[in-house]
Amino acid sequence: MCREKRSETAPENKYKILIADDEAVICEYISRILTGSGFSVETAIDGKQALAKIKQIKFDALILDVIMPGLSGPQIYSCLQKDAGLSGIPVIFCTALALDELGEMVDGHGWHYLAKPFEREELCSKLRQILGF
Repeated sequence: MCREKRSETAPENKYKILIADDEAVICEYISRILTGSGFSVETAIDGKQALAKIKQIKFDALILDVIMPGLSGPQIYSCLQKDAGLSGIPVIFCTALALDELGEMVDGHGWHYLAKPFEREELCSKLRQILGF
């Protein structure tokens, strides 16, 4: 799980995380990890659904697949950067792209990302990093 020590679990007020991935098995995998560690989780199966939820619900962090139908993770990120109320939401990108392709995409942006398949602790470590606990 995301907790190595009790102090590293999500606080009582629960961070709210959106997981957006067109692969249901990935959404379920990440969701189980995070809900088991005290996070509140919403999921979206494509980019358009993700963006609609982001505009309706206040999320503390987003986990976005890079390639999805409708809107890609980077396209969603671009939309968020144009909205002062949403531009500060931390994002972790997940992708099955080869590392050289991924490197070109994230180079110079300072984006956080996970290469699929990833381990539970990689996800938890990134999430703790962007949420600051």
